Amino acid sequence: IRSISNEELGEPIKTAPMSLTYQLRNGRPLKIDEELGFRCGQKCVKLLGDGAAGKMASIEKDGEKLKVGKTDLSEGVEISRVSDTDYINYENMEVTESFLDYARPFLDEKPSRKVRLLKRS
Repeated sequence: IRSISNEELGEPIKTAPMSLTYQLRNGRPLKIDEELGFRCGQKCVKLLGDGAAGKMASIEKDGEKLKVGKTDLSEGVEISRVSDTDYINYENMEVTESFLDYARPFLDEKPSRKVRLLKRS
């Protein structure tokens, strides 16, 4: 992809080997992480090829499904969202059922109810 972008489109891009991506989290990524990452990469290359400057790939939640779309780069970097406060039980620092329902489309399987958050020191 990098050589096609550099040679045919004249747009230099940076790439990261998958092994580096694996090191950034605990263990191997879920299948959906790989699929969404690949599909976002495809969308970005298509946007470059179409000459769509100022656009970026986006992941949009549509009910229980996730779809890769595009959005203006300015929207993607300017939007600030506050997560719902009912996603975390602050007494025991565990995620709630509400969070699990929201996150389910991003996961290959139902997460354990005992997901604990680390307290910042």
